[in-house]
Amino acid sequence: ITVLIGETGSGKSTQIVQFLADSGIGADESIVCTQPRKIAAKSLAERVQEECGGCYEDNSIKCYSTFSSWNKFDSRITFMTDHCLLQHYMSDKNLSGISCIIVDEAHERSINTDLLLALIKNLLCKRVEMRLIIMSATANAKQLSNYFYGCGIFRVLGRNFPVELRYVPSDYGERSRSAVVDSYIFDVVKMATEIHLKESEGTILAFLTSQLDVEWACEK
Repeated sequence: ITVLIGETGSGKSTQIVQFLADSGIGADESIVCTQPRKIAAKSLAERVQEECGGCYEDNSIKCYSTFSSWNKFDSRITFMTDHCLLQHYMSDKNLSGISCIIVDEAHERSINTDLLLALIKNLLCKRVEMRLIIMSATANAKQLSNYFYGCGIFRVLGRNFPVELRYVPSDYGERSRSAVVDSYIFDVVKMATEIHLKESEGTILAFLTSQLDVEWACEK
């Protein structure tokens, strides 16, 4: 059992599963990584699959965003929500086919996460060969360690990147609300394009207020 505290951007969610898979710890069983939300589980599975392209056999990385009795742990790496793993536990109290469980984003402390950790703690007394890694960026590591029999705490440092903030002058005056919103999105697109053309390599992060605004900006 290990509590892993890794800063945001350290790569813990995408790299740890690959390290474990390459090490052979999973053997013939699956390494399961849980996420609080479906979209996170899906995007992580896609990202890891992209990074592992050609390294493993086909269907070695799967994502189960919802529970189904047909879901089988026959892949090397499996991503799913913590709720989905709870559902599996209800139908199989031994979580057969799983050799290692990674509970990611433990600091969110949803009822599913807390319940899952409690059930896994009980299961570890029966399946002593099973491994558990609890990952978070901001969780109380000492509290988690005390709960899991004083297990080890491992910390991973992230990388800092310089960030430059630029603000567009607010000169909208007395225009209507729709005109202000349209102008605001246009100014963001204009500024992003200007930075892209004039600055060196790097990533531009632009915050918009809705999905429609984001889609419009992407099209432009």
